[in-house]
Amino acid sequence: MKKTAVMPYILIFFLLFIKISAFRVLIFDAKSFWHIALVEFPLWAFLLSVVLLVAHKKLWQAVWIFNLLVSVIFFTVTLYLRYYSTIPSYYDLQQATQSSSVSNTIAMLSTPWDFLFFLDAVLLVFLARRWRKPVKLPAIKHIAVSMAVISAISIGYAIEQPVIDVSYFAKENGFLQSQVVQLYNRSTDTAHASSTKLSEKKLEELKGNKYVKVSEQESFGRAKGRNLFVIQVESLQNFVIGKTLNGQEITPNLNNLLSESAYFSNVFQQIGAGTTSDAEWIVNTGLYPQGMIPTANSLSGKEAPSLARTLKKEGYGSATYHADDVTFWNRDVLYPVLGYEEVFSIDDIPNVKNVGLVLRMKCCFVLLQMNFRASLKPMNAFTRIL
Repeated sequence: MKKTAVMPYILIFFLLFIKISAFRVLIFDAKSFWHIALVEFPLWAFLLSVVLLVAHKKLWQAVWIFNLLVSVIFFTVTLYLRYYSTIPSYYDLQQATQSSSVSNTIAMLSTPWDFLFFLDAVLLVFLARRWRKPVKLPAIKHIAVSMAVISAISIGYAIEQPVIDVSYFAKENGFLQSQVVQLYNRSTDTAHASSTKLSEKKLEELKGNKYVKVSEQESFGRAKGRNLFVIQVESLQNFVIGKTLNGQEITPNLNNLLSESAYFSNVFQQIGAGTTSDAEWIVNTGLYPQGMIPTANSLSGKEAPSLARTLKKEGYGSATYHADDVTFWNRDVLYPVLGYEEVFSIDDIPNVKNVGLVLRMKCCFVLLQMNFRASLKPMNAFTRIL
């Protein structure tokens, strides 16, 4: 076979290899040629080989679409990593509907260099003009088989490794392999929680605490009949508490509250893919979130035991204030499940002004204050600050 007949196929695979190499360097700062050639590249090359075998009559169109999809994936992963500081998984496809609310911030994270992922789309047009009707290459079958074998070995090895950190796992075992392994683990995973109901005394013993009946605790009933405000602050970590910058306190109001508050600083992150909505679920129910999928996305509308329902038995009303679209993270489903009697969103809060992603929460608190003054019974209010 003439060299010119093989050349378009060589260039097609070469462009894919270059793009994957750029992806590895940009995302993982990994520059090992052999790791790219033996771990990251084979599975993508196998998929490309299948495309070449299946769509020979419209080869260039199929290759162009395949490369465009790969470019979109790499571009999306790059922006996702910059925003969330972790590699996305196939689970995160469920969160695609949330992207509109953070689109301005995501756009700010992109750079002109990121669009080089789409450069091969232009180069493929030139290749298609140079070789309009490339001859069928029997060797593609052998390439597909060899890439499949190498990919199967790498996936088999990856399945045996624990997925402790998704980003590190993808770096070591390949991005596509990490998705396959997560899919496999989820399909074969089983629940390990016990269905045994533990008494309060047993729970305290498991924690290593001395059991004291709630009614006998020193603080019992101290705030009876008082209003309850739950304020969830976005992206606040406790290392800034009590710290100063150029002689100015970073969190002056929180610092003042410390002298008259119970402050729990030894807290570990327990949220899953639902981020802030998972945090709301934890605070309001005391239950763990789903983990790999946002808990709010898995709710069917069935009532959950919650803070709002517990306080309702004591004569409390309940309201939640969210200065965003209530459908963001399925909160229109979450809040009824949690038992909130009133839900206030961006449509109910007057004079809200945008500051990038952040919404002026002052307007939200003004509305909250007005509603509390008009209430004839104690209230439980939950609000979130961005």
